[in-house]
Amino acid sequence: MCRSFRFSLWGLQIYALAGAVACFGVMLWLFYYFDGKDVFEWQGVTLNTIVSILSVAIKSSVVFVVAECMAQWKWILFARKERLLIDFDRIDGAVRGPLGSLRVLLRTHGAWVVQFGALLTILAIGLDPFAQQLIRLEPDLFFIPRNSSSSGPLALNSYASEYAMGRTMKTVLTYNISGDVGVSTTVSTELPLSMQGTILNSLSRSPAEAEQEALVRCPTSNCTFDRFTTVGICHKCNDISSSLQTVRDFSDVYYAIPNTWRASQKGSPVAALVLPNGQFIANPDGCAPYNDLWPERLQQCKNASVGAGQREMYAVTAYGTGNPRRTVSMGGMDALLWSTSIIHPSPEVVSKPVPDAWWADNGTETEGFGFWPDIPMRATECALYYCVKDVESTVQGNQLRGVVTERVEFRRHPNSFKRLEELGDNNQIPEDEADSLEFDNFWSAVDYSDLQLASTLGSKETRYNISSQSVKALSSHFQGLLRGQWNNDTDFRDALDAKPGHGKVGFNGASTGPLRENQGGIRMRADPPALDGLWGWSRNDVESNFAALATSMTNEMRRNPRPSAAPRSLNDGPTTGLSGVRDGALSLYGSVGSSTTLYRIEWPWIALHGAMLVFSLMFLFLTASSSGGRGGVPLWKSSSLAAIGHGHEVGVLLMHTDSEQAETLVRACKYPSARWPKGTRHEMVGGALGYTWVGFRQTRKEYLHSANDNVMVCVQIASRRALENVEEIAAVDGVGMLFVGPNDVAAYMGHAPFGHAEIPGVDEAAATARVLKAGLDAGKYVGHFATDADAAAARCKQGFHFVNCGADSIAIERWMSGEMGRLKSLISEDVSGK
Repeated sequence: MCRSFRFSLWGLQIYALAGAVACFGVMLWLFYYFDGKDVFEWQGVTLNTIVSILSVAIKSSVVFVVAECMAQWKWILFARKERLLIDFDRIDGAVRGPLGSLRVLLRTHGAWVVQFGALLTILAIGLDPFAQQLIRLEPDLFFIPRNSSSSGPLALNSYASEYAMGRTMKTVLTYNISGDVGVSTTVSTELPLSMQGTILNSLSRSPAEAEQEALVRCPTSNCTFDRFTTVGICHKCNDISSSLQTVRDFSDVYYAIPNTWRASQKGSPVAALVLPNGQFIANPDGCAPYNDLWPERLQQCKNASVGAGQREMYAVTAYGTGNPRRTVSMGGMDALLWSTSIIHPSPEVVSKPVPDAWWADNGTETEGFGFWPDIPMRATECALYYCVKDVESTVQGNQLRGVVTERVEFRRHPNSFKRLEELGDNNQIPEDEADSLEFDNFWSAVDYSDLQLASTLGSKETRYNISSQSVKALSSHFQGLLRGQWNNDTDFRDALDAKPGHGKVGFNGASTGPLRENQGGIRMRADPPALDGLWGWSRNDVESNFAALATSMTNEMRRNPRPSAAPRSLNDGPTTGLSGVRDGALSLYGSVGSSTTLYRIEWPWIALHGAMLVFSLMFLFLTASSSGGRGGVPLWKSSSLAAIGHGHEVGVLLMHTDSEQAETLVRACKYPSARWPKGTRHEMVGGALGYTWVGFRQTRKEYLHSANDNVMVCVQIASRRALENVEEIAAVDGVGMLFVGPNDVAAYMGHAPFGHAEIPGVDEAAATARVLKAGLDAGKYVGHFATDADAAAARCKQGFHFVNCGADSIAIERWMSGEMGRLKSLISEDVSGK
């Protein structure tokens, strides 16, 4: 095999494959180098151009090698055994292109190696399209870090390590009442309009909308920022529905609520749902608390007289406080800004469609809701508290995206927000308010140290500071915004202390409704009005509302952390490069993103190129190992001269070697009929049927019925294998005659055709006599080739039925020899006569 794979024999193919492998290596290096890199172009030449050239070179080399190997397989296959001549033609056609390869795949049998090469030829068509799939252009961003010394536009973000917006104003009054002289000190607060507007806006915003309000400047549509830490506001919500207790006989407390019940109608039983801190919601039994406007509400109670006395029934009650001790579940929150607990209808009630009519004709039930107290209710408590946050911000497509996490290790420092002085008796703080951040006009008049948030892990991280004036101003603002005056009535307080217990809170916010508006909308009537922003009939996700509130307040604290960080004019010192923005409010630098286009290599598509190279090498190896050697096949490959000079070494149609091929020939000569059901002869009018009258004096119909009987199938015995199988061939039904030509047998065996008499296995005993005997035994005609009349007569006497007398080449040779002899004689006579 090594001799057959010599470089001198396969040099061009080896060079071609080596070049293809080199191109493949260059292609791999280019892909590796440019994967993830910017698109380049040099003098109009791109990476796609180079890859296309390399791919074409690989394909050309592979196709050349495969074609040469397939051409060699023509000789290999026909040297191994006799085959139909059409196979030679098909393989030769496959060498020329994919159409011929397809014919080999579909019609050639017993040649799997050639079919493998044909498949490689077809697959080679896909190399160029696959090469284009290898490179994908992907839009991408690259980010350039910026800092204070950078030129060009800057990416800026805001954070706050402290918050000092808001102020307090003390009022000192000296009084003299009947000789009792004293001093009264009170304090009031002022919160910046920016924070007031932020809080109000957040009551109608979603958390996602609130996130977009952070102060960030990105000169392009894409920027990134490192993680940073800021002081801010966090929120926490708890479901405290399990703490609700139903209390019967709550009439005394309910009737004491100001402006709730007509005094003339008192006496109806009332049930209440009460929380442990004393917050409750109550309505007359048998009434529907979700009532519409007058006069429909008169029919909202099973007892019409009770309904007539009801002004409006309570759908929601709330209690807001800045003291953790008055909450239900926020008792350990020492940095509490504000907490609100809400008793409200369950989602299953709110999700029901609001009916057009809220009462039934018989006045016994309300459509879809039911009667008090058999209505599903829930309780939720949410709190806002000072905290420290980690923020990861990015701007993608002009959309701000952030991941915010609370730094839970930062807690209120034990020595922060402490009273620095004591004033008069009116300014003494109650014991249960000592550690709270809640504002009061009297006890908050004294000066406090700032509120500090410090790490409990003992690290030396920065402490985050909220000024005492900011703490007081924010607490005071929430009291005015979310606390009504429901529990300031003396009778109500007395009734509350008597029923739930001393010190119980009642409620300081309530909503009635839902109310139907003229435009078809639904709203709640809330007192205070801002309570509708925490829970409304169509905005009832309390936790989401508190999340928006906390996010918006944090954004405002980052935007305006202290008076000195507020935006000022462009003429007031160095600027950041953005109109109207100064370093201070925007003090964190980020990376500015710019658009670019990168190469992305789709590596799986390279598999076809690699597979084609590997399979081509395998195909070359199989071809070389099957060629040459002792008794092997000559390396003629695609040589046309070899096909002309050695065509006799290819099995031809008439050189049948066994009975199976003889049967195939018989079927090809017979029209399908009852006698020959497997006949495969089919001819249209333009074939033999078009000349039946001229040739045979028969109509087409007559010819079709008689052709199978009149056509004789003659099988030539012209090879050694045919001689070995002559008895089986003679026995095939439909074979009419055997014909033997010793010259052909000798030539097929590689000997001089005219020396057959001296060649073992080709003499009369081994060939002629055997063919004659096989034909006579099978009852078939037997023919023999003869060069002249003497030889023909001898074969006829031997028993052959058919002989030829000479051949065209012999006749021409003899005629020419005779004529040339006469010519020479005539010329000689003329010369001698002179």
